[in-house]
Amino acid sequence: MNKKISRIPLDIFLFFLMRIGLFFGSFNPIHLGHVILANHIVEFLDIDHIWFVVSPKNPLKKKRIF
Repeated sequence: MNKKISRIPLDIFLFFLMRIGLFFGSFNPIHLGHVILANHIVEFLDIDHIWFVVSPKNPLKKKRIF
């Protein structure tokens, strides 16, 4: 009986070993302060990447009526 062993491609395997930080916010507008903070986090914490997760609505800002 032959069993076929499936192999995970190296790039997918390495993806699951990466440490990814999530930076949530509305980023409306994104500015240098966001970028500086993200770079600082990557530099001083044990993570490989920062992903910006954009929230469509900011609960702290009032809705504009045009």
